[in-house]
Order: sequence, then structure tokens, then C-alpha cells
Amino acid sequence: MYELYESDSRGRCYLCEAWASEAALDQHMATPHFKRLKQAGGEFVREPFEINFVKRILAGAAAA
Repeated sequence: MYELYESDSRGRCYLCEAWASEAALDQHMATPHFKRLKQAGGEFVREPFEINFVKRILAGAAAA
């Protein structure tokens, strides 16, 4: 799952991804296309590429 968000801070975006497992994410990050994105991304952004791992606290009806 991918969701792209734009901040009210001009030019700042966040990409939220959900993976079936940490192993699936590791496999994705090892692909040639992801490595190219990581290298090329520096040409398009002003701030360093940052990855944050988070844990869901509330989901679905519990969050309402």
C-alpha cells in the first residue's frame, strides 16, 4: 500500500507505505529500481531522503 501526502509546508511530501513483512520491505529496497530511485532522488529534493519505521497504535473503528 502506498499513500502520498503533501504537507502544508511548501514542497514537503510524505509517502506512507505498508508492507506485509520486514523481509518484503528489505527485498524491495534491494531491487535495482529502488537503488536507482535512491540515487536519483537527490537531484529532486532539497532535504535528505529519510525513512522512519512506525508502529500502528489504533486502526479502524478503534481510531474513530
